[in-house]
Amino acid sequence: MIAETQAQLSTIQEATAVRRVTCQAVPIFTIPKNDELEFSKLPDEVRRKVRQTLHALHVIHHAINKQEAIRHQARLMHHMRGFSAASLTRKYYAFLESNCDWTVLIDRAKAGRDLWNTGSARLPEPFIEFWRMLCERNQRKLKPAHRELLQVWRTHRDFLGESYSKIPGYDQWPVAGPNGIPSGWSYDNLHNYKPSDFELDAARIGLSLATQKMRQIHKTRVGLAVGEFFLFDDQEYDVRINFPGSPRAMRPLGLNALDLFSASCFSWGLKPTLVNDEGAKQKLREIDMVWFVVDVLTRIGYNPRTGTTLVVEHGTAAIRHDFEERILFCTGHKVKVDRSGIHGNPAFAALYEGAAKGNPRFKAPLESFFNLVRNDMAMLPGQVGKDRDHSPDELHGREAENNRLLKASLLLPPEQAAMLRFPVWNWHEFQTFAIDLYNRINSRTDHDLEGWVKAGLTAEEWRMHGANEWLPRHAFLKLTDEQQRTLQPLIETRSRKLSPQEVFNMGRGELERVQNCYLPDLLGPKFAIHKKISDGYFTIVDHEIDPDPMRFPAWNDPSANVARAASTSGTPFRGNNGDSYLVYLNPFNPSSIIIADPLKNTFIAELPREFAASWNDAKAIQKQLGDSRRELAERLRPLGIRHAPRAKKRAEDTAHNAAVLANATPLDPRERARAIIARGVDKAEAIAQDQERRAAAAAALETAAASQPQEETLTPINPNEIKCF
Repeated sequence: MIAETQAQLSTIQEATAVRRVTCQAVPIFTIPKNDELEFSKLPDEVRRKVRQTLHALHVIHHAINKQEAIRHQARLMHHMRGFSAASLTRKYYAFLESNCDWTVLIDRAKAGRDLWNTGSARLPEPFIEFWRMLCERNQRKLKPAHRELLQVWRTHRDFLGESYSKIPGYDQWPVAGPNGIPSGWSYDNLHNYKPSDFELDAARIGLSLATQKMRQIHKTRVGLAVGEFFLFDDQEYDVRINFPGSPRAMRPLGLNALDLFSASCFSWGLKPTLVNDEGAKQKLREIDMVWFVVDVLTRIGYNPRTGTTLVVEHGTAAIRHDFEERILFCTGHKVKVDRSGIHGNPAFAALYEGAAKGNPRFKAPLESFFNLVRNDMAMLPGQVGKDRDHSPDELHGREAENNRLLKASLLLPPEQAAMLRFPVWNWHEFQTFAIDLYNRINSRTDHDLEGWVKAGLTAEEWRMHGANEWLPRHAFLKLTDEQQRTLQPLIETRSRKLSPQEVFNMGRGELERVQNCYLPDLLGPKFAIHKKISDGYFTIVDHEIDPDPMRFPAWNDPSANVARAASTSGTPFRGNNGDSYLVYLNPFNPSSIIIADPLKNTFIAELPREFAASWNDAKAIQKQLGDSRRELAERLRPLGIRHAPRAKKRAEDTAHNAAVLANATPLDPRERARAIIARGVDKAEAIAQDQERRAAAAAALETAAASQPQEETLTPINPNEIKCF
């Protein structure tokens, strides 16, 4: 700043010298063209007085009686400071003697000492830089730096013990002035030469703070398209929630994706903060960000016309270069990654590197959206405050009461534990509220988003006088000309801003989704789990996703769903119990799984999740019964093919017997009775003959037993156990 002041002083002095040489013989009572820039740098009050003085001097110069003119001008200005008769006389002759140099008319007291007082003594420039170095080296205040400077002057050593043989800018060691220290070394005077705020922030804190006071790069959404820029970031909500299985209330975690053009937070993921076996909190991990990006690309898509830029940071919500390369391949280089500016580099070489810090300006629209979310959540019980200084005092007692109830609930039956009223919300309550809140924010129309009107994101609507419902303009244009003329006096119109959700939905049809068959290649086997089929299901238990087991039928019938058959989920799959596969389950979209070959990691099929049907949901139960019957039919089909000859013979026999019976002549009642009697006689005779054969066999056995030696004992045989053929 001092160097700039010196340059300005030199410029003014040079310009003054030029004016004195080139001033015309006839005085000019105006500001020359070449001096307009210097004149514009003066304070407003000083410029006004210079103009008034030049006007007064012009009148005085052309007056015949100059003394009378001077007194007249003084009276017109009410003899105010600088316009008394004596002052005007002095200024008039000084102006003429300086060859029309208007700078002699400046009120130097009002103009500022640093800019116009060129006659004062100045400190050496190297000494000023030395003083600034001491200020920047002290991480807090300037006065300790001044005390250190005086310590160097008195002892030749600074506070760190470094010795000095000379002070920069002085050929000899400075001598004390009347006030006991070298001239110009008072704190008040040196304060005028302190480093700028930017220099102090850069040296004391770093570029992360210093750059906040620099000019910003202003951008606009005008000319963008939906899906051209997706902004990603993570957040920790400012409220404590009871999570299933957690011994105390924790803050929920989340990942968010915002479309820059529409300002719609089109995707968000919530995750509980859990405590592991070691007692450490399980926060968001990089793997969560990977799955979140995969969910966006496979469920929402990207813009193939303009390309899509994923704006991420360097922290948790980061995308590594290997994952970026896979994204480029799977999207045909239509999706690229832009990482936010990071402030970890030192301001100068003497400083060490700082920890990596994201640049909040890089994702300012998403940070603004987070601010809306936090403001609308500020009424929830269990608030932790935006920082430690704003944490509510009652949070301590609320947490203590909540912890006591959590411990007590472990000793109660589930139905009684569910009746307890906790001082904070549970996970399900928070999820329901958050979903509704995000939908409300995305649907707002009372916003002031940048470039909205200029981008044409407005809607023209109309309604009949007194009606409540507003109708779109195209509904009016569909009417006939006669109907429009009739309704024109009876309607009122308005122009409103579209909501972010409306704008996003308008452009979503242009987006192209990444097919789920790319997941094995997009992620790699390290993101999959090995799973066996058991009881006809892939069953996955993950309490971070769902407290209940998640079941995916190991049987996919594309013919049962025409819409599904057209997608990757329509790929036929016939799994058997005990078979093992690689399974990809997205925690942010657990509605289906991708199964891959366990050795080759090649895509096999997408299997939808089967949700338990409510006892009172007859439609859902019937659907599962239908799916079960179709699966049974599919499983029986190979058996039918293999045993087709037997089935054919049975069908032929059935047809033959049917033909015989159809052509047979039925017996009359008398013949039928005689036939029945005859069959009864035949049956009685057969029974008698069987009994005779059994008796003969028993007699033969007795005869054989009698002929054997006495010491041998034969086991008697029951005649009824002998079967005759």
